Amino acid sequence: MMRASNVQSRRKLIAEKAELDQKLAMLDGFLFSERSEGLSEYPRSVLMRQRVAMSDYSEALGERLACLTD
Repeated sequence: MMRASNVQSRRKLIAEKAELDQKLAMLDGFLFSERSEGLSEYPRSVLMRQRVAMSDYSEALGERLACLTD
């Protein structure tokens, strides 16, 4: 049985991951659309780095969630 503090932590992590994943989907929607074609190379590379960081962060949150359910 999960302790109350783990349940609260899990809920916070779920909410944080959901919000992050939504922002990541929005960024992807922009980056891989015609709307981003007007960006010069540097701003586009910064957004791609941001995408990688957000994806890594989301994966880490998922791993933390997995630890709380074990």
